[in-house]
Amino acid sequence: MLARLLISLPIVIWLLASSSFLQAQKIATGDITDLYAATKQLSQFIKRFNNEEDRQGVAYAPNSKLYREPEQRKQYLKWLFDDQSASISPSLKTAFIADITRHERPIYLDFFGSDWFAEVKITVSYSGKEEEAILFMVLEKERNGYKWVIDRVYFRPYAPYLKPVTKNQNNFLHPQSHELGFMNLNRIFESPLHVEDYTSKGYQSPTHLDIFLYDLRRGAIKFVTVQDTRFHFFQIPGWYFEIAYFNRSGLNSGWLISNLVQVPTEQKELMLNYVYRENR
Repeated sequence: MLARLLISLPIVIWLLASSSFLQAQKIATGDITDLYAATKQLSQFIKRFNNEEDRQGVAYAPNSKLYREPEQRKQYLKWLFDDQSASISPSLKTAFIADITRHERPIYLDFFGSDWFAEVKITVSYSGKEEEAILFMVLEKERNGYKWVIDRVYFRPYAPYLKPVTKNQNNFLHPQSHELGFMNLNRIFESPLHVEDYTSKGYQSPTHLDIFLYDLRRGAIKFVTVQDTRFHFFQIPGWYFEIAYFNRSGLNSGWLISNLVQVPTEQKELMLNYVYRENR
């Protein structure tokens, strides 16, 4: 047994050495494109989108002639799309790149700007079973810096009860109800799906976030894990795009544009509602 182990050990060492040699040879010959092609951080995606760093991830000085250089930026932008996405046609991609690299009106992303947010899909324990919740996070200025805060929540178990309602004017409590000691309040409790009909004109329906925080505070929701994170950008006038992370081999990996849609200004609110699951 010991002899067999002594024979096998040189083979294992040789295999490890060969693997290391191949990696070293790949680097030595300059074949390291895949090491730099992956956009590993969102901040790196934004720098590459704006052409503010080179292929090796080294930032350009703002006074460098390569900083935001338009022709090089056009090439960089082509690499920032998920090539496996069937929803982004070549013509749409070309139109987008042409629009944001116009000589007289180039458009760049701003990490600390508005009109972009994170979508964080998490698993929570709720009513004895695991459920999916979606947190929409935004950057908020805090003193001399910024912090991520929860701006909205979508939680499917709430959806059937928080749909937009139009008040039925035929449902009301008679102005003389007080003379009966408000005994007619029973009609509200007998038809809870229409309870908003009996509220004041200024009443605003609770949001998913309101109830989610209430359930969290009373211990009805427990965090389990984060499933997925993606980002939604509305910073480019007339466009919306989504960024997702692709953990795969090859050059087309890391944070990439996974969805791209032309959105006229008048339709921006509709697109936002779709992203927020408000009309699904």
